Amino acid sequence: MEITTHEMPELKLEQIISAYVGKPHKCMCGCSGEYYYTKANQKLGSEERGYEVTDDEVNDKKVMRVVNRMTKNASEGIEILSSGSKLIITGIVGQTQYTVYTV
Repeated sequence: MEITTHEMPELKLEQIISAYVGKPHKCMCGCSGEYYYTKANQKLGSEERGYEVTDDEVNDKKVMRVVNRMTKNASEGIEILSSGSKLIITGIVGQTQYTVYTV
């Protein structure tokens, strides 16, 4: 289910697996942006992508910066995809796409 809204859901770090920052409407394999994972869900991130999330990919501060940037700019529009309890939340600010993946 997809929802377009102007409100960012309140998220705690423990609820987030990863955050992506990159070029809008491009491939999200990592060639047009970068993923940051949370320490709390590093193992789950490894399981979901099929190979290990290494410590150098973990950055709780950058994940929270993405959430804060999306919250601050929610008036520009946020898209939320849901699958069960998991959410994929995306917002585009200027020439940058921000996406957060939850548990």
